[in-house]
Order: sequence, then structure tokens, then C-alpha cells
Amino acid sequence: MFALALSRLPHVTVRVLDEPCVLHALTLAAQQGLRGADAVYAAVAQDAGSTLVTLDNEHLTRLADLLPVCTPAAALATGEELKRRDLGDVAGSWIEDPEVDRALEE
Repeated sequence: MFALALSRLPHVTVRVLDEPCVLHALTLAAQQGLRGADAVYAAVAQDAGSTLVTLDNEHLTRLADLLPVCTPAAALATGEELKRRDLGDVAGSWIEDPEVDRALEE
């Protein structure tokens, strides 16, 4: 039930841990010296073209050359920067989101 409830939250994407993802994670684990779960996080972030937001120093140091990786504080600061920027008519401009606003205020 928890997983189903979590999957229904806005801004949450559930990713199946399929064979290609597992093989990607195994490759990252071997090449970067990561533990299993850490390699899965990195593989999923890289496959999604996302930034890996983490407090794990191994992620921050070992993956910096492979994919975008930053701390939660840096991610929130970047979000606040985007929010303050005047995006005008640019496609994909900042969408007002009360949840994001609350997170940025904390």
C-alpha cells in the first residue's frame, strides 16, 4: 500500500528495476567503486537525465564526472534562483507550486 500511495504523489516517478537498469548499475558499481544500492540510484538518475540529489559523499565525489550530482541545499538554492529569475515567454518557465514554495522556505 505504501508504494502505491507513494507512486500517486505529484512529481514522483516509479522506475522498474529491469535488467538493463541492473546491468547499468552493475557497470557503475564496478567502474566507480559504488555499493549496490548506490549504483542503482546513480543508474536511475543517469538514465532519466536527472540530477542525483544526495548527502552521500561517495556519490558527490565519485559520480561528479558522470552525471549531475549535488546536495539538497544546492538543489534548493538552484530552485530558488530559478524562481526569482524572470523567465518571460520562455517555454517551460517556472510553474508556481505551493509544495516547492514550502520546501524552499524551510
